[in-house]
Order: sequence, then structure tokens, then C-alpha cells
Amino acid sequence: MDLRLEGHTAIVAGSTSGLGAAVAAMLGREGANVVIAGRRQALAQQLASELPRAIGVGLDLADPTSIETAVSAAERAFGAADILVLNSGGPPPAPAVDLDEGLLQSGLTALLLRQIDLVARLLPGMRSRHWGRIVAVGSSGVQQPLPDLAISNVARAALASYL
Repeated sequence: MDLRLEGHTAIVAGSTSGLGAAVAAMLGREGANVVIAGRRQALAQQLASELPRAIGVGLDLADPTSIETAVSAAERAFGAADILVLNSGGPPPAPAVDLDEGLLQSGLTALLLRQIDLVARLLPGMRSRHWGRIVAVGSSGVQQPLPDLAISNVARAALASYL
């Protein structure tokens, strides 16, 4: 399939395993420059070495400074990013009755707030170039809350509402 991504740059958050890694590999096969981004920087770099035009960068969605570092590395390597894939692993399972402010805050930070920061960092450039794509990998918990995944249900539904 030709998605016409040749020469476009994609930053894929949470792409050192699972769905994020699969999306990054597919974008690479479609000709995009790929920024594999995840907490495990060494693994991100290893996975990037397997794609034709890719780099691996550290990105910890719990750390607000990590976003600027990762985006700057992407821009140095490929120029402005045209595609942003929002993705992250899930927080620890917890039923709604067991939520406390600390658990909820850490989940909202990684699954919602830092992802909004990524959009805020990249969207102005996409708009000025009149081309860009933002895709969020979500969960079926957005449509129907999943038992014992209250933090994920709340944060992913909030991100879906934002986008």
C-alpha cells in the first residue's frame, strides 16, 4: 500500500514495543522518516537501526523536559515532524474505588497531559506547512470502561475528547 509518506517525518511515542513498534515499522516500510521514541532509549536506537530512515530517542512521558529533547533530536535528524502518533503503555490496573490522587495524577500525566504537550509542540508547524497528521492509539475503554482499569479509562477518554 502506498500511503504517500515518502519524505514525511513521523514521531511515534511509546514505540519500543507493542502497537507503537508495529506502527513505527509500518511507517518505515511506507517510506517515512521514523522517530522511534520510548523510555528505553537503547532499545529505541536498536529498533531504529532496523529501518531504512529512522532514529531512536528517549521519551519518558512522565518527564516534561523529555518531550523537547526528543522533538529537537527528531528535527536535527529529519527536519520538522509531519506525523505524530500518540501512544503509551497503560498505568497499573486499579478499580475506581482504589483510586487516589497520586495514582490518578501519574496516569493523567503520562496518558493525557504530556501527550497534549506533544500536540502543542508539533501542531503549529503542521498548520503552518498545511500538512500534518495526528493519530492517537486509544483503548476500547474509551467506549466502554474496562473493569479494574479506571486510570486508563479516564485518561484515554479525556485524550479522545481533546482530539
